[in-house]
Amino acid sequence: MSEWPPGHATETSLSEPLPALLELDGRLFSSLTPTERKLLKRYRNGRLRHGLPWIVVGFHAQHIDPIEWLHAPSRAAADRTLRRAGAVVCIRVYD
Repeated sequence: MSEWPPGHATETSLSEPLPALLELDGRLFSSLTPTERKLLKRYRNGRLRHGLPWIVVGFHAQHIDPIEWLHAPSRAAADRTLRRAGAVVCIRVYD
């Protein structure tokens, strides 16, 4: 299995969140680089297959149109809504 991101532990051996992931907490979603968005997407799509920790990736946005966001035709469209609303990345780790 190849490492993702390069230089970090593989999925099966990951025993704690990547420091790079934790550094995204509190950042504006619209300010993330393409590499940071890929890392966020990996954890946003679900937890590791085996073991802990349970990592939750979410967003906080005070001024968002919930109808537009919930009825977005794709995740990319929903993400555009989050970026326009000034959404902040929220990372929580439960072990």
